[in-house]
Amino acid sequence: MQLKIYKSFDRELESIWVEFEKTAIGTPFQYYNWLSHWQATVGRPLYSIEPYIITVKNNEQVLAIIPLGIRRSMGISILEWIGGINADYMGFLFHSEWIWKYNDFHKLWKEILDNLPAFDLIHLQRQLNKIRGFDNPFANQFTRPHNTKSYQTTLEPSWDNHYQTRLKKKIRADSRRQRHRLEQLGQLQFLVAEKRKQKSEIIKVMMQQKSHRYQDTGVWNMLAVPEYQKFYIGLANLNYDHNKVHCSALLVDKIMIATHVGLVDRDTFYYTMPAHKGGDWKRFSSGRLLLENLMEWSIENNLKYFDFTVGEELYKKIWCDTETQLFETFQSITLKGRIYILGQF
Repeated sequence: MQLKIYKSFDRELESIWVEFEKTAIGTPFQYYNWLSHWQATVGRPLYSIEPYIITVKNNEQVLAIIPLGIRRSMGISILEWIGGINADYMGFLFHSEWIWKYNDFHKLWKEILDNLPAFDLIHLQRQLNKIRGFDNPFANQFTRPHNTKSYQTTLEPSWDNHYQTRLKKKIRADSRRQRHRLEQLGQLQFLVAEKRKQKSEIIKVMMQQKSHRYQDTGVWNMLAVPEYQKFYIGLANLNYDHNKVHCSALLVDKIMIATHVGLVDRDTFYYTMPAHKGGDWKRFSSGRLLLENLMEWSIENNLKYFDFTVGEELYKKIWCDTETQLFETFQSITLKGRIYILGQF
């Protein structure tokens, strides 16, 4: 196998990466458009992350793309996956026919580390144990379970059947009642943005709604940071045939009472940034109603899975049939790294 390390998201790497991801095993959070955009808006300006992106080839066949970066924090240099908190799943892309073996993978990983500059510790987060049914060698060999889970549901061919079997009668009745109440206030509309301008409008409203929610609950407001604002606003420009940024809203007349920004990749809908309008609108359960519309849309568009991604909110557990434990790696390389890890526990 041949390794090559790229220290920037250049055109040569883009050409290799975009072609590979069309058939590679992974998640859209490891695609070129997502990570290059994140690095340009957040990774470099906010955290001064130095990218070290490794391509693994067997002759001319790409076997893997491994997007790593080195970040410095409190005098410690940390090797980590690129993508930060905006990558719900972190890791790498690999070829479906690359059957890795324990010893071979460890040799590959050692060779990668030997070719990187010095750092104090390795911290790889939010790693799936299996990716589309394939074992993830990083999660299987180096890690331990983390206290983070994600939830997924397998979509039925029929929305009516899915809705009837997944939700209790009481919740379905309440959704009907809420829709009826909203229809009395104005025209109720489910909107999926098709053009960039519509996407931009929904993203901006989502950011406003989410910011209010963060402030009301006392949670750190990521969206008050200019770099994160640029990241989300720029998502309206990202779009490939196999990977689309999906922006949607539930409106009463022209008022967006709930919004969502997520991803559609192949046969899966990724539910990532839901938000809803507060104040007097809060009592209408608009977030739940939009979620129902999104699931129905997913089934109508022949998707097979609805992934709620990271987070253990109760409403996810109500819908889902699969619970996934995420894994992380904490490995010290130097004394400073060991001290840093001790401070985390």
